[in-house]
Amino acid sequence: MTFTPGLLPMAESDDPLARRALFVAYEGMGLLDLTGPLTVFWSASRFMEQQGRHGYARHTVSLDGGPIVTSKGVTIETLPLAEFEGAAIDTIVVPGALDMEPALSTGAWWIGWRSTPPKARRTASVCAGAFLLAEAGLLSAMFIRAWWPRKSAFDSRAAGHSIF
Repeated sequence: MTFTPGLLPMAESDDPLARRALFVAYEGMGLLDLTGPLTVFWSASRFMEQQGRHGYARHTVSLDGGPIVTSKGVTIETLPLAEFEGAAIDTIVVPGALDMEPALSTGAWWIGWRSTPPKARRTASVCAGAFLLAEAGLLSAMFIRAWWPRKSAFDSRAAGHSIF
């Protein structure tokens, strides 16, 4: 396999004015729920840079950093979330998983975020990632829109939040 850093979705941006996008990883997350949004931001960056605009510096993070194993058995390397404390963050994306219970039951992920939530211009989840945002208290005053077969489970677990 050829190593071409400029073409890798996780490549650091050389542009100091690039918008920072964090993709939050956790054990058992859906691989496509992470790589899909990463690819979209990579493509958007390429397009923006071709237009002479600032793209996105994309970082995969987890609470403690280090390797995270997805539900498909693929290991993803992550940076610790604390590395971005105080940094300007444009976008946070939280992927989902088919089985959210392990991530929700440990509590480590969302307890860490509840104590010092990162500030971002926008926060998004992919599918069931909304469960983690709700548990972390990051959905207050947010409008949640989704097509989602687990809507009733979300409504019962995340009191006060409604999916439209």
